[in-house]
Amino acid sequence: MSHLVEPLKKVTLQDCYISVQKAHDFLVERGKKAVAGLNQKSDKNWGVACKRVRVDLSAGVPSEYIGKGLTEHSLVEIINQCATIERLLDALKWAQTPKSGLSKYMVRCCHPTTSSADNENDLMLESENGKMACFEVSDVASGKDGNNKEKKSLVALGVLNGDKSGEKTNQGWPKARRAFLVVSEEFGKKLPERKRAWLKGDAPHCHYKKVGAEGTTVIFEVLNGGPDA
Repeated sequence: MSHLVEPLKKVTLQDCYISVQKAHDFLVERGKKAVAGLNQKSDKNWGVACKRVRVDLSAGVPSEYIGKGLTEHSLVEIINQCATIERLLDALKWAQTPKSGLSKYMVRCCHPTTSSADNENDLMLESENGKMACFEVSDVASGKDGNNKEKKSLVALGVLNGDKSGEKTNQGWPKARRAFLVVSEEFGKKLPERKRAWLKGDAPHCHYKKVGAEGTTVIFEVLNGGPDA
């Protein structure tokens, strides 16, 4: 099955940003066409019908990074994916700034719309000497985390070891790697609160440092130990 937006490998930050932006803009243009028809749905079965609306991806001129062979896709899923892509674009924009310390890194891989595989993160940047900066991107739309996205992201980043509770921290810190969480403003307000096991105690496993903000996106670096370490 094709990816909605194909992964990108070994490109510059600028080229990655441009390619992902083009794919996003195509999805938005096609999504708006589908949304325009929602008012025509019967009131009696409006919710049922709207959930099943498909977006026509065969019209127009799609970005080369739209999944090969895709002719349609769920409107609900495209809305969700576009929201996450917009966070990713904010992260790519921030990474290009001098203050990020990452502007000279290359994109090792970028997964705009799929769960990464083969131990890859949503976005992985690499310097000339092999240092890595790894990002997990999400668009949790409130301060609550009903799907445990924070825990899953930390496991993906190698910060937690992925046991059933996701809270065991008896492991070495990822070597030569910086870890980042890219989240919404709403989620970012709650993220630093010290309620999870990995943030608690006199010697917590890690803490979050806000390092950037682009639009309504907040970027945290996940750092070893407590904030006063």
